[in-house]
Amino acid sequence: MKVERITYRRVKNLGNYENETLELSAILDDEDEQNDVAIGRQIQMLKQRVCRGLDLIKDNQEIEF
Repeated sequence: MKVERITYRRVKNLGNYENETLELSAILDDEDEQNDVAIGRQIQMLKQRVCRGLDLIKDNQEIEF
């Protein structure tokens, strides 16, 4: 099976019945490695970026990727 897209989404509870959703996707092209290690690295990179974005939301800062 060929993996074409990896998506990671997190929902952060902001309190007062509000939440913020951050989602990032990586689209893999034919040149990207199609093995578990390479795909795992992509997933980890997406997780780190989303978590960094959630930290910025918590601190009311602008998100720059």
